[in-house]
Amino acid sequence: MHNIGIIGYGAFGRFLKESWEELPNARVTFITKTQVESAKEMAERDGVPKYSADYRDVIADEDVDIVAIATPPYMHKEMAVEALKAGKHTLVEKPLAVSVADAEAILAAARKSGRIGAVNFMMRYSGLVEKLVALRTEGVLGGLNRIIVENYAGDEGLSPDHWFWDRAKSGGILIEHGVHFFDLARWVADSVPTRTVGFATERAPGVQDKVLACVQYEDSTMACFYHSFSRPGNLEETSARYVFDRGEVDVIGWIPMKLRLRGFVSDGELLRLMELFHGGDMRTSPLARKEVVSSGVTYPVSQEITLAYVHSTDKQAEYAACARGLMADMIRSIENPNHAMRVTMEDGLESVRTAQAAAESAASAL
Repeated sequence: MHNIGIIGYGAFGRFLKESWEELPNARVTFITKTQVESAKEMAERDGVPKYSADYRDVIADEDVDIVAIATPPYMHKEMAVEALKAGKHTLVEKPLAVSVADAEAILAAARKSGRIGAVNFMMRYSGLVEKLVALRTEGVLGGLNRIIVENYAGDEGLSPDHWFWDRAKSGGILIEHGVHFFDLARWVADSVPTRTVGFATERAPGVQDKVLACVQYEDSTMACFYHSFSRPGNLEETSARYVFDRGEVDVIGWIPMKLRLRGFVSDGELLRLMELFHGGDMRTSPLARKEVVSSGVTYPVSQEITLAYVHSTDKQAEYAACARGLMADMIRSIENPNHAMRVTMEDGLESVRTAQAAAESAASAL
């Protein structure tokens, strides 16, 4: 059994605890909050044996072997480095840190400690994202050319003095929030960024609420990421479009829940799509042409296809499954040194690197 200590037991920390409870080989045994009375109340309510107002107590506890850090980003470096130096396997909430230098310091501590370190990019464990990766890997729609992410988030729960708006504490939208999407794009494309340009607008001096990053990848894929925190909560919306040589795929939801696809495919590719998206609303029509040329490549085709697929209708359950998948993967790496985790601290560093480049580019343009 692996004992987990959660540093920063707020609403998200509690969500993690509830998600991990279903794992047969993990349990949360220690939580911290900055106010000891609040920590005690939540520990008693949620059946957690130990609590404290000092995060160092979790790190020092001999029974805790995994430390999960769920605090604001500016606290990550100090806490993660201390946990790793103490010999704890460490999972850090995104972003790994508010700067490349801090992220590199965490990664260096992880390598020196020999412990497993990871960043909480749980969307890599989404079943719908796994299907999207299969589409790209197997070339079902040809090569990937473009990625377009649009994220319209609400700010009603973010007071003017919330740490989110303080870029020294959050890193700003591109670092605090954008890293999830930079990581997913790199994961799906399986290519590294080579050039990044950023833009930002301010609603008030020093308060950025809308940002845009454009990224070019080594394989020539180009991506744009737009994030705004300015809408009423009930108008929140997230979508990502992946444009391939022979079609496009739209993934709907901050937690990926739905997918729409359109394109030209061969008979064999049609069968693969039927396998991947069993139960989806799939419509086909035969093509008069037997091949198409795109990006200078000739592809055999036989059918035009449109597809609407619902992966899940329970957002919270899907989110919890992703959190569970990441922790299960981490535990497997702890128990088997030959197992390679799907997401690592190196991935956390790379996403911060892209985000910081975009933020610096945006700052130079203001």
